Amino acid sequence: MTNAKILFSVYTREPDPDKYPAGLAQSVHFAYLDAVNSSLDRFQGTSGDAEGTWKPLNKNYGILFAEGEISPEDTIVPMGVIHPWICDLGDGWIGIGAEKVYENGEPVKAAGGEETGAESTHIAQTFWKTRDLIHFVEADPTELMGNESETNQTTLAVDRVLGEEAIRYWTPIVCTGVESPEDDFATFHYSDGSTARKRIHRPVYHFPLAKGFGDPVIFRWEGKWYFLGTTDNRNCIGIYVREAESVAGLFAKEAPESTAEDASEGVEEHLILPYDEERGLIQTFWAPEFHVIGGELYILFAV
Repeated sequence: MTNAKILFSVYTREPDPDKYPAGLAQSVHFAYLDAVNSSLDRFQGTSGDAEGTWKPLNKNYGILFAEGEISPEDTIVPMGVIHPWICDLGDGWIGIGAEKVYENGEPVKAAGGEETGAESTHIAQTFWKTRDLIHFVEADPTELMGNESETNQTTLAVDRVLGEEAIRYWTPIVCTGVESPEDDFATFHYSDGSTARKRIHRPVYHFPLAKGFGDPVIFRWEGKWYFLGTTDNRNCIGIYVREAESVAGLFAKEAPESTAEDASEGVEEHLILPYDEERGLIQTFWAPEFHVIGGELYILFAV
């Protein structure tokens, strides 16, 4: 074996307003290339665009995002990154850095500096470090700025064991095919080569299930189904939750009469977090999610 390393590349994607806006595209993405039988020198200086033989991690979605700022008006100012780089910090640490930009692509000025538009040292940067390419922590600039010569390096060869663990973590197993049966069972094939024979159920849903909601989430908990979503697109600030005995029951009141009769009765909708000036809950609620923590069901959200 001439090379037991695996190459990892960092990059950003080109924003697409309709499919992949700047808030997502301007983040640090990762791809890998198994270099066991390849020349390492061949891949130095890659543009890091995950094309060709590069295989993107996390379904080609971003993994590291710049932290936003709070404006004087107490609103969130989204941030992005461009020109990411990766380097070996020693002592088992890997460093990642990138230049910060506003959502419109305008560079963020470094504190105390003047932007000339020519030197990246005048642009604010953000840094992370990791030991496993899975868990990341913010890094002090002094920990990485000693690697100025590597700030244009978009690839890094890492230990094969570490690399394979990261690849498994960021490459979810997906169903690649189903053998449809004549009975109520089917054989499912997965991307890791495994198969499973499962009983299947073919419910029929009418879309859209409901209108006027953003960030929809459906979750099953202790035998019941729950629906969660935001309603700011209806000029209503609050978080509403529905509870029912089935998925169809969650949307019974929107369903056509022919299907509503078959849906579970008694769907309830609860306003669990209303507009509240005293508590400072006056902004739009973003991306609520159900999470089970310590055996209890919680809703996590941003405001």
